[in-house]
Amino acid sequence: MNGDGIISALDKTVVKDFNPSFFGGLSNQLNYKRWQLDFMLQFVKQENYTSAVMVGLPGAKGNQPVEVLQHWQNAGDIARHQIYTTGYNGDAVNAFYNYYESDGAIADASFVRLKNVALSYKVPEQWLFGASCKVSLEGQNLLIFTGYKGRDPEFSAYGYLPPLKVITAGLQFTF
Repeated sequence: MNGDGIISALDKTVVKDFNPSFFGGLSNQLNYKRWQLDFMLQFVKQENYTSAVMVGLPGAKGNQPVEVLQHWQNAGDIARHQIYTTGYNGDAVNAFYNYYESDGAIADASFVRLKNVALSYKVPEQWLFGASCKVSLEGQNLLIFTGYKGRDPEFSAYGYLPPLKVITAGLQFTF
């Protein structure tokens, strides 16, 4: 940034804004005879860090994404990821943080998620001697459509769980 040819703290500037460009959802309820289907789709247009930089230095203790297996090992190698280090190779550490703080470590993390879906059936009352019963099956975060390579595109922080998949079944009786 300052033109001296050396990457330092004086060269740092905001590269990207991780706030979504736009987001929204679509929900609907469909009924057919005694059946009811409810669903909600969530969509987000955004960018996020790639999974390879979110877990730290390639070679450090901890889980690493499979992508870091494609790393360079000797001077002159051409590979997508740098040499492994546990932190003792200062040049590799500096290179990792320079990459992490650049826009090279940022990818399109847009997605469409099936946020909620519920299917229910009202049992005919004559089957239960005048009582009513509703049988339901519900799911949350069941599907995600994205080109993002990595964990969940919605989360940019390491160490946090993405939205969990939840499936629930229920019976509702009314007397």
